[in-house]
Amino acid sequence: MMRFSINSLLAVVFILIGGTINLISSSSVRIVATIYPVYVVAKEIGQSVCEVENLMPSGASPHDYQIKPNDLAMIQRASVVFLCGLGLDDWCEKVIKKSGDSAKIRCVVVSKGLQQFLIYDKKADNTEMQNSPNPHFWLDPVLMKYVATNIAETIKEIAPDKKDKVDENLKNFSAKMDALDKFIKDELSGVEKRPVICLHNAFAYFGRRYGIEIAGTIQEVPDFPASPRHLSNLTAIARQKKVSVIFGEKGGSNEVAKRLAEDLKLPFAVLDHLESDDPSGADYIERMKRNVEVIKKFIK
Repeated sequence: MMRFSINSLLAVVFILIGGTINLISSSSVRIVATIYPVYVVAKEIGQSVCEVENLMPSGASPHDYQIKPNDLAMIQRASVVFLCGLGLDDWCEKVIKKSGDSAKIRCVVVSKGLQQFLIYDKKADNTEMQNSPNPHFWLDPVLMKYVATNIAETIKEIAPDKKDKVDENLKNFSAKMDALDKFIKDELSGVEKRPVICLHNAFAYFGRRYGIEIAGTIQEVPDFPASPRHLSNLTAIARQKKVSVIFGEKGGSNEVAKRLAEDLKLPFAVLDHLESDDPSGADYIERMKRNVEVIKKFIK
Protein backbone atom coordinates (compact mmCIF):
# COMPACT_ATOMS: atom_id res chain seq x y z
CA MET A 1 0.00 0.00 0.00
CA MET A 2 1.28 3.47 -0.92
CA ARG A 3 1.88 5.75 2.05
CA PHE A 4 1.83 9.55 2.11
CA SER A 5 3.69 11.74 4.55
CA ILE A 6 1.84 14.51 6.37
CA ASN A 7 3.64 17.06 4.20
CA SER A 8 2.57 15.26 1.02
CA LEU A 9 -1.03 15.16 2.16
CA LEU A 10 -0.94 18.85 3.03
CA ALA A 11 0.51 19.60 -0.37
CA VAL A 12 -2.28 17.67 -2.10
CA VAL A 13 -4.92 19.42 0.00
CA PHE A 14 -3.34 22.79 -0.79
CA ILE A 15 -3.37 22.03 -4.53
CA LEU A 16 -7.01 20.93 -4.41
CA ILE A 17 -8.06 23.97 -2.43
CA GLY A 18 -6.04 26.23 -4.68
CA GLY A 19 -7.62 24.70 -7.77
CA THR A 20 -11.07 25.21 -6.29
CA ILE A 21 -10.30 28.81 -5.47
CA ASN A 22 -9.05 29.43 -9.00
CA LEU A 23 -12.13 27.82 -10.46
CA ILE A 24 -14.43 29.99 -8.37
CA SER A 25 -12.41 33.10 -9.15
CA SER A 26 -12.35 32.52 -12.92
CA SER A 27 -16.03 31.67 -13.17
CA SER A 28 -17.41 34.28 -10.78
CA VAL A 29 -17.53 36.96 -13.48
CA ARG A 30 -20.18 36.02 -16.02
CA ILE A 31 -20.81 38.15 -19.08
CA VAL A 32 -23.65 38.00 -21.58
CA ALA A 33 -23.40 39.66 -24.99
CA THR A 34 -26.67 40.26 -26.82
CA ILE A 35 -25.38 39.67 -30.36
CA TYR A 36 -22.46 37.91 -32.03
CA PRO A 37 -20.28 40.95 -32.90
CA VAL A 38 -20.39 42.12 -29.27
CA TYR A 39 -19.68 38.56 -28.13
CA VAL A 40 -16.59 38.44 -30.37
CA VAL A 41 -15.05 41.45 -28.63
CA ALA A 42 -16.15 40.49 -25.11
CA LYS A 43 -14.70 37.00 -25.50
CA GLU A 44 -11.35 38.38 -26.67
CA ILE A 45 -11.13 41.02 -23.93
CA GLY A 46 -12.41 38.67 -21.23
CA GLN A 47 -10.11 35.79 -22.17
CA SER A 48 -8.81 34.00 -19.02
CA VAL A 49 -10.73 36.53 -16.92
CA CYS A 50 -14.43 35.73 -17.19
CA GLU A 51 -17.02 33.48 -18.75
CA VAL A 52 -18.68 35.02 -21.81
CA GLU A 53 -21.95 33.83 -23.36
CA ASN A 54 -23.68 34.84 -26.57
CA LEU A 55 -27.40 35.46 -25.99
CA MET A 56 -28.63 35.26 -29.59
CA PRO A 57 -28.59 31.76 -31.14
CA SER A 58 -26.94 30.92 -34.42
CA GLY A 59 -28.82 32.10 -37.50
CA ALA A 60 -31.17 34.47 -35.64
CA SER A 61 -31.59 38.09 -36.73
CA PRO A 62 -30.88 40.80 -34.14
CA HIS A 63 -33.38 43.08 -35.88
CA ASP A 64 -36.41 41.09 -34.72
CA TYR A 65 -35.17 38.60 -32.12
CA GLN A 66 -37.66 37.41 -29.50
CA ILE A 67 -36.16 36.59 -26.09
CA LYS A 68 -37.00 33.16 -24.67
CA PRO A 69 -37.31 32.15 -20.99
CA ASN A 70 -33.89 30.47 -20.95
CA ASP A 71 -32.40 33.71 -22.34
CA LEU A 72 -33.76 35.64 -19.37
CA ALA A 73 -32.30 33.05 -17.01
CA MET A 74 -28.90 33.54 -18.67
CA ILE A 75 -29.21 37.32 -18.26
CA GLN A 76 -30.17 37.01 -14.59
CA ARG A 77 -26.98 35.00 -13.89
CA ALA A 78 -24.74 37.59 -15.53
CA SER A 79 -22.46 40.07 -13.80
CA VAL A 80 -23.01 42.40 -16.75
CA VAL A 81 -24.93 42.38 -20.04
CA PHE A 82 -23.19 44.00 -22.99
CA LEU A 83 -25.59 45.59 -25.49
CA CYS A 84 -24.82 46.77 -29.00
CA GLY A 85 -27.15 49.75 -28.62
CA LEU A 86 -28.15 52.06 -31.49
CA GLY A 87 -31.62 50.53 -31.47
CA LEU A 88 -30.49 47.06 -32.57
CA ASP A 89 -31.08 45.17 -29.33
CA ASP A 90 -33.76 47.26 -27.62
CA TRP A 91 -35.67 44.00 -27.29
CA CYS A 92 -33.25 42.93 -24.55
CA GLU A 93 -33.63 46.07 -22.45
CA LYS A 94 -37.43 45.93 -22.77
CA VAL A 95 -37.56 42.35 -21.50
CA ILE A 96 -35.25 43.15 -18.57
CA LYS A 97 -37.47 46.07 -17.56
CA LYS A 98 -40.61 43.96 -17.78
CA SER A 99 -39.00 41.22 -15.70
CA GLY A 100 -38.62 43.56 -12.72
CA ASP A 101 -34.90 42.78 -12.46
CA SER A 102 -33.61 45.97 -14.08
CA ALA A 103 -32.23 47.24 -10.77
CA LYS A 104 -30.21 44.04 -10.28
CA ILE A 105 -28.94 43.54 -13.84
CA ARG A 106 -26.15 45.77 -15.06
CA CYS A 107 -26.41 46.67 -18.75
CA VAL A 108 -23.61 48.41 -20.66
CA VAL A 109 -23.99 49.79 -24.18
CA VAL A 110 -20.69 49.07 -25.94
CA SER A 111 -21.26 51.61 -28.75
CA LYS A 112 -20.96 54.47 -26.27
CA GLY A 113 -18.63 57.16 -27.60
CA LEU A 114 -19.17 56.32 -31.28
CA GLN A 115 -21.51 59.26 -31.92
CA GLN A 116 -19.07 61.15 -34.12
CA PHE A 117 -18.58 58.08 -36.32
CA LEU A 118 -22.23 57.08 -36.76
CA ILE A 119 -23.90 56.88 -40.15
CA TYR A 120 -27.53 57.90 -40.59
CA ASP A 121 -29.46 56.62 -43.58
CA LYS A 122 -30.69 60.00 -44.78
CA LYS A 123 -31.42 58.67 -48.29
CA ALA A 124 -34.04 56.17 -47.14
CA ASP A 125 -37.58 56.67 -48.46
CA ASN A 126 -38.83 55.46 -45.09
CA THR A 127 -38.96 58.55 -42.81
CA GLU A 128 -38.55 56.46 -39.64
CA MET A 129 -35.19 55.17 -40.85
CA GLN A 130 -33.89 58.65 -41.65
CA ASN A 131 -33.35 59.40 -37.96
CA SER A 132 -32.00 56.01 -36.95
CA PRO A 133 -28.25 55.41 -36.63
CA ASN A 134 -26.87 52.47 -38.54
CA PRO A 135 -25.79 49.89 -35.92
CA HIS A 136 -23.44 47.77 -38.08
CA PHE A 137 -20.20 49.30 -36.75
CA TRP A 138 -18.58 45.86 -36.46
CA LEU A 139 -17.92 45.72 -40.22
CA ASP A 140 -15.31 48.43 -39.62
CA PRO A 141 -12.42 46.87 -37.65
CA VAL A 142 -11.17 50.32 -36.60
CA LEU A 143 -14.47 51.01 -34.80
CA MET A 144 -14.24 47.60 -33.15
CA LYS A 145 -11.23 48.93 -31.22
CA TYR A 146 -13.40 51.64 -29.64
CA VAL A 147 -15.92 49.01 -28.61
CA ALA A 148 -13.13 46.86 -27.17
CA THR A 149 -11.96 49.76 -25.00
CA ASN A 150 -15.48 50.22 -23.60
CA ILE A 151 -15.76 46.51 -22.83
CA ALA A 152 -12.29 46.44 -21.23
CA GLU A 153 -13.13 49.32 -18.90
CA THR A 154 -16.25 47.55 -17.64
CA ILE A 155 -14.52 44.20 -17.12
CA LYS A 156 -11.75 45.91 -15.14
CA GLU A 157 -14.40 47.48 -12.91
CA ILE A 158 -15.97 44.13 -12.04
CA ALA A 159 -12.67 42.20 -11.94
CA PRO A 160 -10.07 44.75 -10.73
CA ASP A 161 -7.62 42.00 -9.75
CA LYS A 162 -7.44 41.00 -13.45
CA LYS A 163 -6.68 44.50 -14.75
CA ASP A 164 -3.28 43.60 -16.21
CA LYS A 165 -4.68 40.60 -18.07
CA VAL A 166 -7.56 42.68 -19.48
CA ASP A 167 -5.11 45.34 -20.66
CA GLU A 168 -3.01 42.64 -22.32
CA ASN A 169 -6.08 41.21 -24.04
CA LEU A 170 -7.10 44.67 -25.23
CA LYS A 171 -3.64 45.30 -26.67
CA ASN A 172 -3.69 41.95 -28.52
CA PHE A 173 -7.18 42.51 -29.89
CA SER A 174 -6.35 46.03 -31.08
CA ALA A 175 -3.29 44.65 -32.89
CA LYS A 176 -5.50 42.08 -34.63
CA MET A 177 -7.90 44.79 -35.77
CA ASP A 178 -5.01 46.93 -37.05
CA ALA A 179 -3.71 43.95 -39.02
CA LEU A 180 -7.17 43.24 -40.44
CA ASP A 181 -7.61 46.87 -41.42
CA LYS A 182 -4.26 46.82 -43.23
CA PHE A 183 -5.17 43.54 -44.97
CA ILE A 184 -8.42 44.97 -46.31
CA LYS A 185 -6.76 48.20 -47.49
CA ASP A 186 -4.01 46.24 -49.23
CA GLU A 187 -6.43 43.84 -50.91
CA LEU A 188 -8.70 46.60 -52.22
CA SER A 189 -6.01 49.09 -53.17
CA GLY A 190 -5.72 49.67 -56.89
CA VAL A 191 -9.08 48.03 -57.58
CA GLU A 192 -11.63 50.06 -59.54
CA LYS A 193 -14.36 50.37 -56.92
CA ARG A 194 -17.57 50.63 -58.91
CA PRO A 195 -20.80 51.23 -56.91
CA VAL A 196 -22.76 48.28 -55.50
CA ILE A 197 -26.28 47.56 -54.27
CA CYS A 198 -26.76 45.55 -51.05
CA LEU A 199 -29.72 43.70 -49.58
CA HIS A 200 -29.81 45.96 -46.52
CA ASN A 201 -27.59 48.71 -45.22
CA ALA A 202 -25.20 46.52 -43.26
CA PHE A 203 -22.07 47.54 -45.16
CA ALA A 204 -22.25 51.32 -44.78
CA TYR A 205 -19.31 51.49 -42.36
CA PHE A 206 -17.25 49.05 -44.40
CA GLY A 207 -17.95 51.05 -47.55
CA ARG A 208 -17.00 54.34 -45.93
CA ARG A 209 -13.76 52.96 -44.50
CA TYR A 210 -12.60 51.32 -47.74
CA GLY A 211 -14.01 53.62 -50.39
CA ILE A 212 -16.85 51.49 -51.75
CA GLU A 213 -20.04 53.35 -52.67
CA ILE A 214 -23.26 51.67 -51.56
CA ALA A 215 -25.51 53.07 -54.29
CA GLY A 216 -28.65 51.70 -52.66
CA THR A 217 -30.21 48.96 -50.54
CA ILE A 218 -33.09 46.67 -51.44
CA GLN A 219 -34.62 46.50 -47.95
CA GLU A 220 -35.18 49.97 -46.52
CA VAL A 221 -36.09 48.29 -43.23
CA PRO A 222 -34.22 45.03 -42.47
CA ASP A 223 -36.28 41.87 -42.98
CA PHE A 224 -39.17 43.80 -44.58
CA PRO A 225 -40.00 43.55 -48.30
CA ALA A 226 -39.22 46.48 -50.57
CA SER A 227 -42.05 48.48 -52.12
CA PRO A 228 -42.49 48.47 -55.93
CA ARG A 229 -41.75 52.21 -55.93
CA HIS A 230 -38.48 51.70 -54.09
CA LEU A 231 -37.40 48.92 -56.46
CA SER A 232 -38.22 51.10 -59.46
CA ASN A 233 -36.06 53.91 -58.02
CA LEU A 234 -33.29 51.43 -57.27
CA THR A 235 -33.32 50.14 -60.85
CA ALA A 236 -32.90 53.69 -62.15
CA ILE A 237 -30.03 54.36 -59.72
CA ALA A 238 -28.28 51.13 -60.72
CA ARG A 239 -28.35 52.09 -64.39
CA GLN A 240 -27.37 55.70 -63.79
CA LYS A 241 -24.41 54.85 -61.55
CA LYS A 242 -23.35 51.75 -63.51
CA VAL A 243 -23.56 49.49 -60.50
CA SER A 244 -21.22 46.51 -60.73
CA VAL A 245 -22.97 43.88 -58.59
CA ILE A 246 -26.04 43.13 -56.47
CA PHE A 247 -25.04 41.75 -53.08
CA GLY A 248 -27.38 39.48 -51.18
CA GLU A 249 -26.65 38.24 -47.66
CA LYS A 250 -25.83 34.95 -46.07
CA GLY A 251 -29.04 33.63 -44.51
CA GLY A 252 -31.05 36.51 -45.96
CA SER A 253 -34.14 36.60 -48.18
CA ASN A 254 -32.31 36.99 -51.46
CA GLU A 255 -35.08 36.32 -53.98
CA VAL A 256 -35.71 39.99 -54.79
CA ALA A 257 -31.97 40.69 -54.97
CA LYS A 258 -31.49 37.84 -57.44
CA ARG A 259 -34.40 39.01 -59.54
CA LEU A 260 -33.07 42.57 -59.61
CA ALA A 261 -29.65 41.28 -60.70
CA GLU A 262 -31.30 39.29 -63.51
CA ASP A 263 -33.35 42.28 -64.68
CA LEU A 264 -30.26 44.50 -64.74
CA LYS A 265 -28.05 41.74 -66.18
CA LEU A 266 -25.65 42.14 -63.27
CA PRO A 267 -23.81 39.49 -61.25
CA PHE A 268 -25.28 38.41 -57.92
CA ALA A 269 -23.08 37.49 -54.96
CA VAL A 270 -23.53 36.86 -51.25
CA LEU A 271 -21.86 38.71 -48.37
CA ASP A 272 -21.76 37.85 -44.68
CA HIS A 273 -23.13 40.64 -42.45
CA LEU A 274 -21.79 38.87 -39.33
CA GLU A 275 -24.94 39.61 -37.34
CA SER A 276 -24.90 36.08 -35.93
CA ASP A 277 -22.27 33.39 -35.52
CA ASP A 278 -21.21 31.02 -38.27
CA PRO A 279 -22.29 27.37 -37.82
CA SER A 280 -19.00 26.32 -39.44
CA GLY A 281 -17.09 27.88 -36.56
CA ALA A 282 -15.29 30.48 -38.69
CA ASP A 283 -14.20 33.43 -36.57
CA TYR A 284 -14.72 37.15 -37.10
CA ILE A 285 -11.43 37.78 -38.90
CA GLU A 286 -11.81 34.81 -41.23
CA ARG A 287 -15.35 35.87 -42.16
CA MET A 288 -14.27 39.45 -42.79
CA LYS A 289 -11.51 38.22 -45.10
CA ARG A 290 -14.01 36.06 -46.99
CA ASN A 291 -16.14 39.16 -47.58
CA VAL A 292 -13.09 41.01 -48.89
CA GLU A 293 -12.43 38.27 -51.44
CA VAL A 294 -16.02 38.39 -52.67
CA ILE A 295 -16.09 42.20 -52.85
CA LYS A 296 -12.72 42.34 -54.61
CA LYS A 297 -13.95 39.90 -57.25
CA PHE A 298 -17.09 41.85 -58.19
CA ILE A 299 -16.36 45.58 -57.81
CA LYS A 300 -14.06 45.75 -60.83
